[in-house]
Amino acid sequence: MEKFKNEVQNVLADDKVSPRTELSLGETPQIYVNLGLPKGELKTNKMTLLKALGKTGKHPHNVPIKVLEELPALIMDPQAVFKSLSTSSNPSGYISVLDAVDKAGKPIIAVISPNKKDENEISFIPSVYERNNFNNFVSNVIKENGVLYIKERTVLPSLHNAVLQRNTVPTNKILTKEDIVKGYLEESPKEPIEITGTELGDYTDIKDFRAKAIDWYKANLQGKTVKHPQLGEILFSRKGRDEYEAFSGNPDKLKMVVALYSIIETGRYLGSEPLHKIRKDGAICFHLIENMVKIGRGTAQKVKVIVWEDTNGKKFYDLKIPKKELQ
Repeated sequence: MEKFKNEVQNVLADDKVSPRTELSLGETPQIYVNLGLPKGELKTNKMTLLKALGKTGKHPHNVPIKVLEELPALIMDPQAVFKSLSTSSNPSGYISVLDAVDKAGKPIIAVISPNKKDENEISFIPSVYERNNFNNFVSNVIKENGVLYIKERTVLPSLHNAVLQRNTVPTNKILTKEDIVKGYLEESPKEPIEITGTELGDYTDIKDFRAKAIDWYKANLQGKTVKHPQLGEILFSRKGRDEYEAFSGNPDKLKMVVALYSIIETGRYLGSEPLHKIRKDGAICFHLIENMVKIGRGTAQKVKVIVWEDTNGKKFYDLKIPKKELQ
């Protein structure tokens, strides 16, 4: 998020930068992919920022600069997502209701549109603005069965107020964050990944074993990527190796280094959580992947991989083995 924040500040500060200059928010978050947007990069441009700040355009908007600087994180975890109204200028778009308001307390929304560029499917944010007459707007969305996602059932009381005031009841299936995660959890369980536990060879003590595991990581994984069905490309970074080395006192975790690629590639996606504090490494959220691994003749055990995401994409972070699974 820090990188995106700096890019926002830089393009706005330089009048020589073209309004068409694009800024990347990373890959389109899974919530929107589930709702129909294409997988691929999510972008916006300087013109969108200028319009949001009221510095250009027909309608004087007043979106706080902080909202624009934190846009990747806010888009990642919306309060609700609507389909654009059929009467709007962008009927194929999606409306993301951000967890943010302007100084007057008006909800801020972002319009996201599917867009094909150079044969690549991307999504683009042409507008971010405070929504006037929000209750009336939501009521019209409900009439068109356009409410696609609500983070939690208790979110957006104004949406429920609109239902009561206009006596309009949505008839379409409205997803929540719980529904999206539950969908992955209900998938048929996969066969566990099997390893012998002897792939790294003999070792004298845990320190020697850790060194062998880290050498294997550097030789076979570091700098490479693995593609997860929901998250896309994930990098085996040096940071991932350092984290693995710092927290690898568990012999089973060390043995599993040879299975990390498969653990991520075939793992079940459990969802994501945004970060509410700015991190120096630019992370904006964490994703969680789960898989089953069987070592030798032992019992298959559940393992989790944490993937952190910044405005440049996804990075491999760490492998977790819950203590209860080792008892």
